Amino acid sequence: MIRAVRTIKNIQNHAGVSCQWVKIMATGGAAGPEEVGLAMYSEENLRIIMAEASRLHMKVAAHALSREGISSCIDAGIHTIEHGADIPVEKIAAMKAKGITLVPTLWVYKVLAESKGIVDEYMSRKAFDIVQQQKVTFRHALKSGIRIALGTDAGSPNFGPHPRVFGEMYVMNEYGMDASEVARAATIVPAEVLGIDACKGSIEEGKDGDVLLLSGNPLCDLHIFETGLEAVYQQGRLVPPAL
Repeated sequence: MIRAVRTIKNIQNHAGVSCQWVKIMATGGAAGPEEVGLAMYSEENLRIIMAEASRLHMKVAAHALSREGISSCIDAGIHTIEHGADIPVEKIAAMKAKGITLVPTLWVYKVLAESKGIVDEYMSRKAFDIVQQQKVTFRHALKSGIRIALGTDAGSPNFGPHPRVFGEMYVMNEYGMDASEVARAATIVPAEVLGIDACKGSIEEGKDGDVLLLSGNPLCDLHIFETGLEAVYQQGRLVPPAL
């Protein structure tokens, strides 16, 4: 893993681009034949990954679904927990204290869990179990006030094209997040997590003018983001509508 981190940095530098994050697989997943299982890294290895990433001025995101894997990542101070299905209640307080962000990616698992008969049985079975855990964990996370950022994951069987932000917004709302907080989780919070909040994430003087004009109030109905889109301005310029 340490060699991989260095390799990623070197490749990006040769391309003239700075790599700012590295993602690790801390547990198994739902779409593969493996079980979610135990932690794939010891806490010692996770701390080494964190130290090397820090040395290279990078942050670390962890795909983590199982209780043990998530706990190890939290103890090691990983910056973001992706998916975070089965977070122990006692570890949520530690996440808040360390400033660790949860990126729950709820919709991708909900769709996979509802795809019985379309995808292999083991996928829908594992996804169903993950969804049940996420519903509980998400409520605990909301109650605790830890930072939650909207994310869509990077692909899944029977899901369609990525990214699809609207579906994630709807499920976050369905699982208990207020519409105004969903909007923050999709804008201001990710900008903070990515370290670009000085220029993006909110409408303020001096920031990039990325603005949606809507025909209704999305804080009353989040579907307005999808059904009521009137115009898009990117960096202050009107984006021509797609043909």
